[in-house]
Amino acid sequence: MLAMTCESPAAFKEPPKPLALALALELSAESELEQLEATVTQLGMNFVEMGEAIERIRAKSLFKVAGYKTFAKYVYAKWGLTGNMAQKYIKASRVYRTLISAGYDTATLPPSYSLYSTWSSLDDEEIAILWDDFMQECGNEPSVTSAMSFIKRYKTKDAKPKTKRAIVTDIKSANTVIEMAKELDTTPGEIIQLMVAKLREAASQY
Repeated sequence: MLAMTCESPAAFKEPPKPLALALALELSAESELEQLEATVTQLGMNFVEMGEAIERIRAKSLFKVAGYKTFAKYVYAKWGLTGNMAQKYIKASRVYRTLISAGYDTATLPPSYSLYSTWSSLDDEEIAILWDDFMQECGNEPSVTSAMSFIKRYKTKDAKPKTKRAIVTDIKSANTVIEMAKELDTTPGEIIQLMVAKLREAASQY
């Protein structure tokens, strides 16, 4: 069984690469499961690729190949993980990979899988947009508690802070105005003025 006593993954000098298992070659279910299990066992504390491997096993129901009826029974028998813990690794891996895809440097990302699993209730776009706001608010010393508080406030409609996401929404609204202006044969100068006014209004509240 894996010893899950540390939240830190292996030190990431490069962004974790997506698993190449079963993508380039046509593998049997048994061979794919064997390779994915080896990935989890070898990586151990690297929650990013480990979570991705476990997610693949669950998504393709490969645990049934090993003779288990449920995913929860499989991960517990294989690695001593509860179904809830396996789910946290899967969620944390998704959030971390989302941030990498959004251009964040691995050197600046905290190594806590619990922190990332907390963010899993948001969609990929929200995660990428709000991460900077969160890190700035917590003084670059993030914790699960501060993340839960930040996300709760974000989800509370009346208390939702003006964030980059709100500005993006305003920009989309400005683009709508531009299309309307074209239809009404408005001059380019008036279109630009409308955009600037909209962006300034959004930025003043950020």
